[in-house]
Amino acid sequence: MAFSETQSRPPKFHISRFDRVVLGFMLVLASLIALIIALGDQVGVTIRRAAPEGIARSTSPIAIEFSEPMNRESVAARFSTVPAMEGDISWNGNTMIFYPAEPMPPGENVAVSLLRGVRSASGRELLHDLRFDFTVRTPQVAYL
Repeated sequence: MAFSETQSRPPKFHISRFDRVVLGFMLVLASLIALIIALGDQVGVTIRRAAPEGIARSTSPIAIEFSEPMNRESVAARFSTVPAMEGDISWNGNTMIFYPAEPMPPGENVAVSLLRGVRSASGRELLHDLRFDFTVRTPQVAYL
């Protein structure tokens, strides 16, 4: 069937300037999303709190609070103190608590390290080492 002059032809496909702007914006947005996915997690697990700070008692526990639930074995493997101390690790939610087996020596400076690579339960990593220190206070005597 041939078109007669009275029948209309199908309209030509035409891209307006607005359509080109929208398509360009969509391509830029899709490229940014692909870049973010390719780069992956750049923040990692964060430390909310580490204690003690400054001066501590000889029997003070060492606590590190994480931003999310952690793989406990990976934390224990990368946790250390100088001087080295024996002790027990327990957990309260997202907080690791280290209880020294013996009181820390008075006047001693204790350095605590948690090396990067510690993993959360979801697989995210601690991207930077955590290091902090405190001093064990000397005993004080109160008398009247």
